Amino acid sequence: MKIKQTALIVIIIPFLTLTVDGQSLEQYKTQYNQIQDSEETKRAMLEVNYDTQDELKQQISELDAQLSEATVNLDKIDESMMKVIIKINNAQEEYDDAAKKREEQYERASVRIRYIYENGDTDYLGVLLRSGNISDYLVERQYISDIMEYDSNLLHELEETEKFMKQKLDEITAGEEAKEALENFRTETELKMTVMHEEKNNLLEQYRQDADAMENDLSELVAASDKVYDIITNMEENIDFVNTYTGGKLEWPVEGRYYVSSDYCGRISPVGNGYEFHTGLDIPAPEGYDIEAAEGGVVTSAELIDGYGETIIINHGDGLSTLYGHISKMLVSEGDTVERGQVIALCGATGNATGNHLHFEVRVNGEHINPWEYLERKSE
Repeated sequence: MKIKQTALIVIIIPFLTLTVDGQSLEQYKTQYNQIQDSEETKRAMLEVNYDTQDELKQQISELDAQLSEATVNLDKIDESMMKVIIKINNAQEEYDDAAKKREEQYERASVRIRYIYENGDTDYLGVLLRSGNISDYLVERQYISDIMEYDSNLLHELEETEKFMKQKLDEITAGEEAKEALENFRTETELKMTVMHEEKNNLLEQYRQDADAMENDLSELVAASDKVYDIITNMEENIDFVNTYTGGKLEWPVEGRYYVSSDYCGRISPVGNGYEFHTGLDIPAPEGYDIEAAEGGVVTSAELIDGYGETIIINHGDGLSTLYGHISKMLVSEGDTVERGQVIALCGATGNATGNHLHFEVRVNGEHINPWEYLERKSE
């Protein structure tokens, strides 16, 4: 398998800490656009890294499946090997017993052959001539018949033992060949497993390296939240408007949709970024659902922000601002003055989102705070 290599480019952004002393709003916008361009590049790099991570995980998963299959095959090989060894041992034991039996049979046959050779064969005529009467003849003839039958059986048994020994010898030879084939197959399987283990270790190392690089990039992207602070504080210094916020509760930003799927608290990231602090409220709503300004003010930002997706920030004066993230369509632009309850955008799932919803934040002097301090809890 080919491991996809991803070059991680470190981008140094000298604009994250903005200073606006003596700068015009246009100069600030230029710097802001440069920041956005740099973050767009980093966002594209992260997308590539996410794809690489998925590919590496898939390759590791496939190797795990192959290793599991190979382990099962090794168990089957060992089981077959044990059966073959038992058959070989049994055949060898039967062969050894037959060899002992053959020696005994051969010894008995040798005695008989030697006796016949020394004393000659006996026919029935000779028996009749030696017999004193018919009764003696009949007895001797039966005796000779029994001897001849014994000799015939003895030779037959010896022949059968030889056949049996040849059969067992063939079984031993076949067993040894099967054992050798299983041993070769086992060796090949172990070599393949060694290669797969090495490849898996390489993939895991690549995964860890890429994961570390991604964590570094993600930690840099945390600066996106800090950048919002800079946007707000600096734009407040460069935009003059009449404060509209005079205290009290803010308007609920998604009329009729009061369920909160993720509160202002620590959580496990739904997009795989580990543990994080969720800096606002997630309010689910269908794509294209109206999003309203929680209070009147001036739009200080209406652009794409990493993580937040398409985002609007409204400055309400007196240090208070609200942020609206993951929107599908912006209906206002930077510098627009909006009224409380005015539809400013449509709900969506841009940026790091797992479904259509509004990510709503409340910030005071640029720092995010618990939105419930400015909102009234409602029920569906």
